[in-house]
Amino acid sequence: MVIRKFIKLREDKLSEAGKIIDKIDDLYQNDYDYEIYNLEFELESQAQGFQIMDALFNLILIATVIICLFGLLSSSYSTIIERFKEIGIVRTLGLKGKEVNRMFIIEALIIMISSGTVGIIVGGLTGWLVTSNFAVFSDTPYTFIFPFINILSIYLLSIGFIYVGMFLMLRRIRKQKIIDIYRENQ
Repeated sequence: MVIRKFIKLREDKLSEAGKIIDKIDDLYQNDYDYEIYNLEFELESQAQGFQIMDALFNLILIATVIICLFGLLSSSYSTIIERFKEIGIVRTLGLKGKEVNRMFIIEALIIMISSGTVGIIVGGLTGWLVTSNFAVFSDTPYTFIFPFINILSIYLLSIGFIYVGMFLMLRRIRKQKIIDIYRENQ
């Protein structure tokens, strides 16, 4: 026979739940076979688990974004090397080194923002599908929360990374004379 007892503590006595459990154990542990579930403790441990998982997923997200940004910068660098003659022609037509710099930075930002937006759309839809299906199968409540702060911070980090990386890669072209650009191409 299973008997369940529910003990609700006053708000000012919630911190003494551990003492009450110890007292019940001292009195009845030898006489009865029972289990005590402390709902407050269970909720706190689940909240801590969710915080750890959230931190882990954010760490994985940041590492993935940084790896992708290095890939974007390396492909941009190879594009700069391949387009060296074009840079010389554009500089001959009157663009200054800073304007060529700006042209490549804008190109890299367009690639980053468009691919990031597509990734957010696909990831958001996938996350929504997975969590809604999990909620249906496990018969649990479902709330989908779109992580706007994470997305904004990743975009800002990416824009800063692209700007600094492209600025450093293009510093040689910015200072180089037009005739030197043509000599390197031959």
